[in-house]
Amino acid sequence: HEDKSDPELGRAYSRLSRLYVGNGPGTLSEGANIQLSPDQSHYLTKVMRIFGKSKNNRRHNDDESLTQCVRLFDGINGEWLAKVSMIDDDEDVGAGGGHRKNRRRQRGVPSNLSAECLLQLRQQHQQHHSSEQDLPWLLFAPIKKHRAKILMEKCTELGAGRFVPILTERTDPAAVTGCIGAHQSTDALEKLAVQALEASEQCERLSVPIVTANVATGSVQVKDEEGASNLWDVATLLENWCGCENKQVKWENRRLLVCRERMPGNGILSQLRGDDTLECVSRSEHVAFMVGPEGGWSAEEEQLFEQYEAQHPDKIQSISLGDFVLRAETAAMTCIAGWNLSQEVSISSSSDSNA
Repeated sequence: HEDKSDPELGRAYSRLSRLYVGNGPGTLSEGANIQLSPDQSHYLTKVMRIFGKSKNNRRHNDDESLTQCVRLFDGINGEWLAKVSMIDDDEDVGAGGGHRKNRRRQRGVPSNLSAECLLQLRQQHQQHHSSEQDLPWLLFAPIKKHRAKILMEKCTELGAGRFVPILTERTDPAAVTGCIGAHQSTDALEKLAVQALEASEQCERLSVPIVTANVATGSVQVKDEEGASNLWDVATLLENWCGCENKQVKWENRRLLVCRERMPGNGILSQLRGDDTLECVSRSEHVAFMVGPEGGWSAEEEQLFEQYEAQHPDKIQSISLGDFVLRAETAAMTCIAGWNLSQEVSISSSSDSNA
């Protein structure tokens, strides 16, 4: 079987729209037909005008044969070049997935579009740390809506694998309402997931980070008996994170790195590669960063960090982000970017040692 995962192919088709289709049973493979969602159909026909002859379409695709093509990825089978066509309502094809916020179908939009996989552009393993398990998690206190969108978008681009909102004593109630809804509804969490999905489509990732109500759940659709999602506060998080007997919590060998302001120490890159942290990070490469609210951690929460870090140094550690007080979204981006740099340095050092 010929290997068609040529990096040159990816660059040649880089101007084509990318769509995530990993929410349905359809599997990306040569010749497979994937049914696109109504929102994706609206996007391709009304925004990108994939069937039209608009100047915008011609400008982005010099090759006329590509005007009805897109790139598809599902987080498992890499990235594929696919040809889009209209299908009948009763045609039986594999259902795809994907979300597009506030894109409403209008008259004249085809009720169904399908995409036939023609050529694999990239294999999943071509992207280092392509699974959510390998990538760093980000636990963050809800912040104002427009800043939360920046956080989700940029941390997705930088390689975060999971986002988990947490409740802190100084979290602004208005920020909680704006970010995750007045009742912490899963619909509001879904908005964050959509932002992460769209950022993944834009930044060439082969995987999409997930958004969960807490670290013990595997999906965003987990509710309690009253229909609200189970967000954890700091005390609950630390108790469960360090409780070895809790088999429901799923973070295998993942160290919790708590970002604390005005804390003495070297920069984040030095700490990630320092003697104290390197042993854990290099062995499992699994970390989770926890970023506080705009008002900073409370005195009670600071005491909890000291207590749990002293009792469980292998599971939780405080880190410094430098001498300056950073906004929450800036701190989050600094964490994920620092982790990326530490991994690149480790890979480079390992290559030099083996040379």
